[in-house]
Amino acid sequence: MFLAASYEAKADYLVSLDNHLLSLKDYHSTQILTPSLFLKALET
Repeated sequence: MFLAASYEAKADYLVSLDNHLLSLKDYHSTQILTPSLFLKALET
């Protein structure tokens, strides 16, 4: 469900601690990141 929502919203990021989602690394154009990696991505 989260993947479908991020796809429909054309989200740049999906932030999660779920290992199954994180193992995908990305879904279409959405990067799947842990909260700490998301914060690092925002800094750049």
